[in-house]
Formats: sequence, structure tokens, C-alpha cells
Amino acid sequence: LEMQVVAEGVDPRTAVLIDDAANARWHIYAGDRVSAKDIALLAGLDERHVRLLARHGHLTLGKTGVAAKEAARWLASRAVPGFRYWVTLRSTG
Repeated sequence: LEMQVVAEGVDPRTAVLIDDAANARWHIYAGDRVSAKDIALLAGLDERHVRLLARHGHLTLGKTGVAAKEAARWLASRAVPGFRYWVTLRSTG
């Protein structure tokens, strides 16, 4: 049984996108691999665009997704809020 609680006036699809984005961000922070769909969601792009960028060498996308460090680096390079500081913090130890 799954129950969704959404505030009145909030489109349930928007709530799902916010939840998915939060989960993707959490997986990156935890050091887990993430999918092209997760990267697209965080970057505000279509998943096909992320895959195209990977094919052109802008992002390393393997069969099992993108490594957390690579995802954070790439998102930081696109100025996605929260990732520039994270990359700097992780790089300095």
C-alpha cells in the first residue's frame, strides 16, 4: 500500500518530480551511481540530451549509470545549485 500526501493545490506530478530530484541528490551525496534520468532531472534537461552529451564526451555514462563524483563534477560545471560547494568540499578532503 502506497500513499501520497500532497498539499492542497500542488500538482501531484510536481511533488513526484521534487521527490525524485531529492532522491537523486541524496544518492550522489551518498556516493552511489545515478542514472541519466537522475542527472537530467537535477540539471533541468531531457534524459536524451544527457545521453547525447555523454556520447560527445562531456559526461561519463556507463552501463550502470554515472559515478557520484562524476555526476557532482558535471552538475557543478553546469552551475546546478549545491554541487559547486560539494565538489570543492569533497576535493579538499
